[in-house]
Amino acid sequence: MDFDQCAVENMSFNDLSIGIIFSFIISFVYAGLGLFLLITDNVFSLSGFQKSGFGLILIAYGIFRLYRTLKQKKENDFEEDE
Repeated sequence: MDFDQCAVENMSFNDLSIGIIFSFIISFVYAGLGLFLLITDNVFSLSGFQKSGFGLILIAYGIFRLYRTLKQKKENDFEEDE
């Protein structure tokens, strides 16, 4: 067994995985884009109602993704503790 294999076997995966980090980033991107739509003037060719509705939907979806990611992280941490 060479040094690289030994290092990989002794690594603990207590840190966040790439998938969890990516999910965190994407959830904040959705919420940020929704907030951007609510705050800015008419950047896209949307009416006020469409802009507000789409912005609120994006914020809600970003919050939902964040909740789901935190739940998945909690389950992964619980499985590692066992």
